[in-house]
Amino acid sequence: MSPKLRVLLAVLLGLLGGLLLGYFGRQWISIDFKRELGLGDVLNFAITLVFAFVLQNYLQKRFGNERAEKEHLIDLIKDSITFLRDTRTAFMATYDSKKILPEDAKAIKALLRNLINSIELLKGLLNTCGYNSEGSECSNIETLYLEYKRILTGGSFPTKPYDGGQFSDAEKAYGQLNSKLNHLRITLNRK
Repeated sequence: MSPKLRVLLAVLLGLLGGLLLGYFGRQWISIDFKRELGLGDVLNFAITLVFAFVLQNYLQKRFGNERAEKEHLIDLIKDSITFLRDTRTAFMATYDSKKILPEDAKAIKALLRNLINSIELLKGLLNTCGYNSEGSECSNIETLYLEYKRILTGGSFPTKPYDGGQFSDAEKAYGQLNSKLNHLRITLNRK
């Protein structure tokens, strides 16, 4: 059963239950309702309705937009993590093959460029959306990125294959960068 149908069914059952309760309650219990409506009663009802609709629309717009912004930022972080993992995969492939082909070097550089572009975009949007402390966290992420890039493209890249020291340093930098990006994603999600 669809959620809309469930809500409609619940409303109809509530109305039916209210009518039955009112009918039988009147039969068994002697309740006398005031049948006159004054101007104050009508105004009170109208103000209550207006207030309820205005408040509902305000809250829906406020929190609906905020959640949409957070979802978009979280998606950007996930994209950055994907670029980071793709870069690591390309690095691992060249490390395992014990040689760096020109197309491998080009792929690693392109993936690193995509990674920094996504981090820069994320940083700008965090500041635009008012997440200034998280935006400053991106500066730490950029520093880790620069270290990761230095390890992958520094030294004898692309003329000589990666050695064990570069592999170890790259894995450490990858772990730190991945951890910071995931921490930022979790922090945003909790706000």
